[in-house]
Amino acid sequence: MRKRLQLAMTIITLLAAAVTSYAFTIEDKYIGADPTHGWAHTDVIGEPKYYDIAGMNVKTVGTSMTVDIITSFVSQTSSSAIWDEQTHIGDLFVGTGGWNPKGSAPYLNDNASTSGTKWEYVVVLSPHVPMKSGDPVKKGSAIVYSTKDGKSVMSNVGTLSESSWVYRAGQYVQFTPNANANALYTGTWDITDNAFIKDGINYGDLQINFDYSKITAAGSDWAFHWAMTCANDVIEGQTKVPPVPEPATISLLLGGLFSLAVYGRKRMKS
Repeated sequence: MRKRLQLAMTIITLLAAAVTSYAFTIEDKYIGADPTHGWAHTDVIGEPKYYDIAGMNVKTVGTSMTVDIITSFVSQTSSSAIWDEQTHIGDLFVGTGGWNPKGSAPYLNDNASTSGTKWEYVVVLSPHVPMKSGDPVKKGSAIVYSTKDGKSVMSNVGTLSESSWVYRAGQYVQFTPNANANALYTGTWDITDNAFIKDGINYGDLQINFDYSKITAAGSDWAFHWAMTCANDVIEGQTKVPPVPEPATISLLLGGLFSLAVYGRKRMKS
């Protein structure tokens, strides 16, 4: 009996060592540099029911990373207001050397040209909905690239006249990979409408799933950045991300699972 207990404890230890999990919440305390016209020092440009970002949740289990972006925007991507403004979902930018925005919270002078944060990777969400008025698409591919393999797209208002529409300039919002760019991993993204309601506003959940084992990390403090293409609201922040389990650790996991199966089989026979 004692030997069986010791074996069970060993297997549990192996499983715990192999599957490292972590969860962290980034609150929307970032504003960024002022927009093109008016709305100075304002977190959300325009109506919050269309553009507010409430927060971001980052979770890891083993080599899998899940990023949930809670925003009213993804509950409105099929609306005529969003389509008329040619506003699309943005891509997720990742920096593995820590978050170093200019100034202090709420970082009113920070944008792509002034920030000290290095965005080495990006998760491209395809397709960039909405693609047409009333677009029902709520899921697609999440493709991980190095930002060295393409061009980062700055905040904009699509095909509309920049002289008449307000947006927060100087923010990275999307990424265009080179024709021969190497995709490090292809995961998934999907939208859950009306994840919760706050102050009468419907917030959706843009969930992005990918494997981060191909990302070369400069440290354990990772920075994250996301915005819709007009950057009427932007979320940035930092989390601690556990190191990717080594191949040897994965082997321990497989060995532990095998031992557990053998142990269970012997117990059934006895």
